Amino acid sequence: MLEVFCREDAMLEYLKIAQDLEMYGVNYFEIQNKKGSDLWLGVDALGINIYEKENKYVRVTFVFAQPQLDCVVCSSHFRL
Repeated sequence: MLEVFCREDAMLEYLKIAQDLEMYGVNYFEIQNKKGSDLWLGVDALGINIYEKENKYVRVTFVFAQPQLDCVVCSSHFRL
C-alpha cells in the first residue's frame, strides 16, 4: 500500500532511510597506494577507510577511528 506524505514528512522519511545506508556521509578522495593502485579514501564522522576503486562498498582497510584522530593534513602528493 502506498502512503501519502506531505513534503516535509517525505524528506524526513528519506533522510531516515538514507542515514542507515553504509556509505551515508562518506566523502571520497581518489588516492594511489605505493604500488600505484587506484583506491578511494573515505572520510566520515566515524573515521577514515580505504576502499577498492571499482567498488566503494568493499573496504580494503580501516585506517583510523574518529577518537584516534586529532588532525589530518593532506598534500596533493598524498601516497599510502
